[in-house]
Amino acid sequence: MEKHSEHHLQFDFEDYSDFCNKSKDEQIHELLAQAIHLDTMLDNSYKTLLFFLRGFFVEVCISSTAERIIDILPIKDGYKIDQYLFQIQNQFPSNPVLS
Repeated sequence: MEKHSEHHLQFDFEDYSDFCNKSKDEQIHELLAQAIHLDTMLDNSYKTLLFFLRGFFVEVCISSTAERIIDILPIKDGYKIDQYLFQIQNQFPSNPVLS
């Protein structure tokens, strides 16, 4: 079980690429079924949801006025990874007995 959790913390270009090549509907389904919701950011026009999925992050931008998804942005590196990496690692703590 622990090895499975550690795998989900590591970036895998193939997983990232597969996600990027899916349709918007498939991406949303996968996020809802498998991703960890980390944060919701609000401003006047948009709501942005931040998810963690198999070693990478995904931002979902939703229009506040039209109440529809404007964009889905997979992120493989950047400031948001540094910001949330500690939170993710605490959800999948290492167990030296099982490693």
